[in-house]
Amino acid sequence: MNTLKVTPDEGTKQYIVRKEQYRYYSQWYHTVVRSIIGLHDATSDYEKLGRQLLPAISAAQAKRSVALLESLGLIKKDGTKQYQLADQVISSAPEVVSLAIHNYHGQMLELAGKALDEQPRDKRNFTGVTLGISVSMYRRICKEIEQFRTHLLELAAGDSVADDDQGVYHLNLQFFSVSQPIPPRSKP
Repeated sequence: MNTLKVTPDEGTKQYIVRKEQYRYYSQWYHTVVRSIIGLHDATSDYEKLGRQLLPAISAAQAKRSVALLESLGLIKKDGTKQYQLADQVISSAPEVVSLAIHNYHGQMLELAGKALDEQPRDKRNFTGVTLGISVSMYRRICKEIEQFRTHLLELAAGDSVADDDQGVYHLNLQFFSVSQPIPPRSKP
């Protein structure tokens, strides 16, 4: 397994998903099922597991998802035959571009649109900003976004508050052009 040490002092490891594991991204709910398993002892009650997702999935989908996660080595059974995470934090490498990841992001964008319309404000956070910037600043901001994403993974890995209700959340970060290229201003 390839691991990347994110914070040497805390020992948090981020498991990078191998190329053959991109089936994990073939359906949006695989990531959610895995996260739910990480929050509590998952049993084989696939109907209950399916109902925990927003939107809910069928018991058959939940069962297939668990089987996929286990076959990919992303979850495993412990000594009591309960599922647990094989690695606390997983991620695709930022430079990887694949059809599975492309489709996954499309599915998550659809869910985000539904959340905007259907979820109360205390269960979602939407914000946006439009910037007039240079291509070099665009690249710099992309690097900042990747650092922020890594920081969020570290925060989630260190979340040990057991008193609060728990849930699975997804953060979309999109940063894209909304204009044609504009040549620089001519100097007077």
